[in-house]
Amino acid sequence: VIALNIFLAMELDTTLRIPLASMKLFILSVRARMIDNNYHNWNHVVDVTQTVFCLARASGLYETLSDKQRLTLYLAALCH
Repeated sequence: VIALNIFLAMELDTTLRIPLASMKLFILSVRARMIDNNYHNWNHVVDVTQTVFCLARASGLYETLSDKQRLTLYLAALCH
């Protein structure tokens, strides 16, 4: 839910015309492919994604990025 909410807050579904259903399936696919690890687990992925998003917003970086760069930042955090 948090990963999808971050995506929605970035408004990439609107600006890049990414269907919400497609992003939901992608996020679930990433989660399903997580390896069994005590640290690098889904909670860690969501934590990193939220932290990257918050730091980008707080630092002013977010406003300097294009929509494609914002998507890249989101995907990098989600799939790291």
